[in-house]
Parts: sequence; C-alpha cells; structure tokens
Amino acid sequence: IMKNNNCRAGVNGGFYDKEGNPIGLFMSNNNYLGDILVNHPFFNGFFVGIDDGGLAIEGEKLPERGYSFILQSGPLMDGWKPTKLSIINDEAARRVVVVETTRKVKEGYIGEKYFMVLYDPDSHFSGPYLSQVPLILAKLQEQMGTQITLSLNLDGGGASAFYNDNIKLEELSPVGSFFCLL
Repeated sequence: IMKNNNCRAGVNGGFYDKEGNPIGLFMSNNNYLGDILVNHPFFNGFFVGIDDGGLAIEGEKLPERGYSFILQSGPLMDGWKPTKLSIINDEAARRVVVVETTRKVKEGYIGEKYFMVLYDPDSHFSGPYLSQVPLILAKLQEQMGTQITLSLNLDGGGASAFYNDNIKLEELSPVGSFFCLL
C-alpha cells in the first residue's frame, strides 16, 4: 500500500470483525460499509474527512454536511477533562489514536490533527492499557506544548500498523482500512 500509493506515512483505520467487516460505520467515496452504532459505550466517536478538505473528530452525533470518509471508532476521549476509562477485559497493547490539538500562536490559535502510536519500544505489539491512554495523552501534551482537545482510539494491538520515515510498525494480522498520508 505504501509503495503503490506513494504514501509519505501510513496508519491503520478502525476496528474490523473476523470476517473483515467494519465494526460501526465506515464510508469512503460514498461507499458505505458497516452500520452506525448508536449510543454505544465504546464506539462513540467518528474520524471524518469533510468535503471541503478538512478533517475532524466528532462525537456521537455527526453534523449534517458532506463527508469524503467516515470512520466510527472509540472510545472518544475529551482532552479538556481526561478521565480514567473503565474497560472490561482491558489488555496491554499497542494503541493507535488520532488526536485533535490546539496551540497558541502569535495570531491566535491553530488546530492540528495527529496520528499517534503508543507502544513499548522493547515489544512493538505491546503498549499501555486502553484505560491508561487519557493520562498518557495528558502528559504528552505538556511535552508537545499543545492542548489535546479530542482523541479517538483506532484499532490497536496486532491489527495496527504505522509507517513513516523513522518508524515502521508492521501489522501482525490484516488491517481493515488504512490511511495513506501523501
């Protein structure tokens, strides 16, 4: 995928079941796969591409507008009030999150989106418990000099991948979707 599409960087998308079907809503180029999960305690957020070219992390209700892609995942975490997540059967695993940040610049504030991978450098498929992610992100924002306003957990563990010039974290099992950053 990386070579065929000339990706500068790449990262896995959301969760998929054993048959390769997306868990929750997934839409790309008006092709809808998976059904929206409403009022789900875990799959409670969306990462979206807006038709005007912007990207956003949205909560449970998607605003009425045009989208180039929609990926439902979770949990959605509010960076303004990091709380400890209560997860049944939580495991230590590599975590992939997309974060929305804001930081002060001379002219006001600027918002940015980042993909982040949280993992154990000694064991690339291991990492924090999902319940630890909000607290880790709170510490990371101090180091970055920015405020993480929202974050959305994407698929992690063996069904995750991340590639850029410095890091190559391969998947152990197939990923269902992939973001190619040009």
